Amino acid sequence: MSANLPNKYNRIAEQLRKRIESGELSGTLPGVKQLALDYDVNFMTVNKAINQLEAENLVYRISRKGTYVRKQRNVALAFCDPNPHLLEASFYGPLVSAVQSSLNRCNCFMIFENLYGRSSRSMTSLAQRVDGMILTSGVGTPFLEAMEGKPCIRVMGVTDPGCRFDHISYDSAKVGRIAAEYLTGRGHRRIGFLGYAHSDLFRERFESFRQALRERDIVLWEPPPAPRFSNELLTKQLEAWLAEKERPTGVFCSTDYEAGFCCNFLYEHGLKPQRDLDIIGCNNDIFGSMMMPQALPASIELCSAEIGRQAAVLLLDRINGLEAPRVVRKFAPRLVPPEEYGRRILRGRINAPEKQGEWNA
Repeated sequence: MSANLPNKYNRIAEQLRKRIESGELSGTLPGVKQLALDYDVNFMTVNKAINQLEAENLVYRISRKGTYVRKQRNVALAFCDPNPHLLEASFYGPLVSAVQSSLNRCNCFMIFENLYGRSSRSMTSLAQRVDGMILTSGVGTPFLEAMEGKPCIRVMGVTDPGCRFDHISYDSAKVGRIAAEYLTGRGHRRIGFLGYAHSDLFRERFESFRQALRERDIVLWEPPPAPRFSNELLTKQLEAWLAEKERPTGVFCSTDYEAGFCCNFLYEHGLKPQRDLDIIGCNNDIFGSMMMPQALPASIELCSAEIGRQAAVLLLDRINGLEAPRVVRKFAPRLVPPEEYGRRILRGRINAPEKQGEWNA
């Protein structure tokens, strides 16, 4: 008899789960005694089934009042970009996974939405389907008028003081300072910048880098500008570096993808990364898994997974009625030296920080 008990309460839990997901059961769950009669089992079996549903976050109990079905929430993870596959980029992977995991634990359904080119009517329709929204960088507040007061959390990007939404990101200016400190600390006196620096986020990073070098009496070498992310433009920048009589010996690349591209360019021209050119990138991207350990550049950790987790938790608190002043958090990025980068690759933890990031209010 006892050997069959787990099968009984699993079956009951499965039937209750289907009734909840279909909408047949909502609000207050029938009492344990009533369910025991309905399923022709004893109340202990029903109690075990409800414990299982509670562990799955489908129901919750209030002492001496009853068991309640936890309302499923719908949350949009939105972006605004002509590239419909933007969030599939490896940089966004830890952020997306962390948001989705946090929402799943709270019985929330996440949908991806690209707001690029959306009409106000389409935005109104979206607002009717979701309880809240997490917005990546590049999404402007005009798109959000149709949200009708529903909570929205900005993630990544540069903080807009005039924005009324909560914002969780990282300190982009500190990224530039870390890169400058790393290269000057390794003795480089001719230092350059490679890659994209035209959006607000990347411009802030670049200007901070330039200022940190100026404070150390080092003139920044700047190649032809790259007004967009492009392998062709990056190749032109590297060719300009190659043509210099006195080449910079250290460079800061705006992303790890560009740092990896730079390393490949060096190999193609008979040069070696970290010997002929010291490189530091940013984002701690996946490209490093394809490189020789001795060629790995340094990187800068942006704590994107922790940003995603905190954004999801804060959004759910807002959806559930939290009233508090606007929250603005900036995580402190940190240096990932080449040897640490290599250890992460060996452990298969490319995007995972060695320790949880800290934030500055």
